[in-house]
Amino acid sequence: MKKRLVFVGLFLFLILGVSAESVCTDSDGNDYYNKGVVVESGIQNIDTCRIIKSDVDSSDVSSCSGNDCYVLEHVCLGDYNFQSSVFKCSNGCQDGACILGELPSDEIDNLEEDGTNEGNGDGIQSPPINKESTNLKILFVNINNAPYYDELVEDIIENQLKIILPFKENFDLIDFFEMDIMETSEDLDCVGDHPVLSGSGFSCDNNKIYEKINEQYGGNDQDITIVIVESEFGGSGGDIIYLGSSLDRDLDTQLELSKNIAIHEIAHNFGLGDLYYGTFYFDGSPSQFWPTELSRSTYNVDGPGCSKWCG
Repeated sequence: MKKRLVFVGLFLFLILGVSAESVCTDSDGNDYYNKGVVVESGIQNIDTCRIIKSDVDSSDVSSCSGNDCYVLEHVCLGDYNFQSSVFKCSNGCQDGACILGELPSDEIDNLEEDGTNEGNGDGIQSPPINKESTNLKILFVNINNAPYYDELVEDIIENQLKIILPFKENFDLIDFFEMDIMETSEDLDCVGDHPVLSGSGFSCDNNKIYEKINEQYGGNDQDITIVIVESEFGGSGGDIIYLGSSLDRDLDTQLELSKNIAIHEIAHNFGLGDLYYGTFYFDGSPSQFWPTELSRSTYNVDGPGCSKWCG
């Protein structure tokens, strides 16, 4: 009996020991401008600068600059897994972190004088939308108080459109609007499949979404509609961009899973293509790739070393 108790106790100790050690920790979160360390299963994965000249020509360095300069960023996906991705450092990379850039003082003065840093792009308005405006008009739609709606919208604006070209250079020409639709996903015929896949074809009935917008504001004068709805599925692009958000995930995991999906789908609406085909998993790994000749025959927004959601 003692032997059995000792054995069971040792077995439980080993299980608990492995579980505690395998919990993923991240010192900086998904922050490209601070060097961080992800520890998973006792192994350290340290953010580092990386020069990427092509899909098969890259090297880790202490610092870099120019068009080939990236940071390799590690981030936890929940408690027991992590993901690595690259991010282009427009102002160079030093010791595992992108270098923050600053506008020249004369450009800052010009912005303050003509007011182009106010209104457009800096705040979210409520419809109706001025259809005479030549700015890009993006409407965010919150379906029935979708989980993490505010955080996802902030991420799309601050971490995608403000920092990824060409939207970064034209940010003052974007107007943001938002509205609520207090209908259930069932009422709007929202469906999806394959929750393991991030490209799993989740969407609602576009006509019903447009009808609800028209009922409240008498028209659909937005250029791009981004709908955020509670769902375990990833989302989809097209006339309306859908993002699924679930309370079954913590905020950090949800933001990581939704990373750059919106701007990627927005770019498709401008006619830009991909470097891949087939399905993609939530960790960003593709099931298939385009042939090289085909990927070079169309415009795209994915750079060397980028995963599906690079922009």
